[in-house]
Amino acid sequence: MGFIYKNMKKVLLILTAIAFIACEDDKKKTTDTDTSNTEVVKETVVSKVEEISEKFNFKKVENLLNNPELVNLTSESHAFEDKIVFQEVNVLKTGEDTYSLILVFDEYETDFEAYNQWKLAIIATPKDPTKFLDEKEKQKGARTTGIGSNPVVMGNEIVLHTPNFKIKPKEFTILRFYLYNLKKETNTKYYVIKDVTLP
Repeated sequence: MGFIYKNMKKVLLILTAIAFIACEDDKKKTTDTDTSNTEVVKETVVSKVEEISEKFNFKKVENLLNNPELVNLTSESHAFEDKIVFQEVNVLKTGEDTYSLILVFDEYETDFEAYNQWKLAIIATPKDPTKFLDEKEKQKGARTTGIGSNPVVMGNEIVLHTPNFKIKPKEFTILRFYLYNLKKETNTKYYVIKDVTLP
């Protein structure tokens, strides 16, 4: 009986070892597959941006989106209409009261032929309008200005980039983005960001 018991223990140990090795192989296969899927998704995004860029001859600019000092104002997407969609808004301080303003398009939802009929503007309403440098803006209590119209490629994104956006003060109750065109038509389905403090 002792001999049989010892042999059974050996058999059980061997079976346990085989099962453990098989599980490890399955885990490795799953990890390899997951990595492969991630790479495919990245390649798809890059190829979509390149495809649009080539079609519309968008200029490539320095990638500021990976800059550690970049501040994200919102990651809430917004559709001005079905075919013009932004994903996020970012700012990067580049000087005294000077910023790079970067709005990121949703390249899958945006029809750039439709967007090219428009330009983008901002209405900035500060918490303290007396800090505006311009007397008219102080009286009006807000600043309205065009901020950019031509999409560019930044890294793996298509963006609207305003590199020398000057504004003072830094604290705003609300920022509102809207579309306008040369016919003086406006799309006031505002892209709204509230309680903003610039760096």
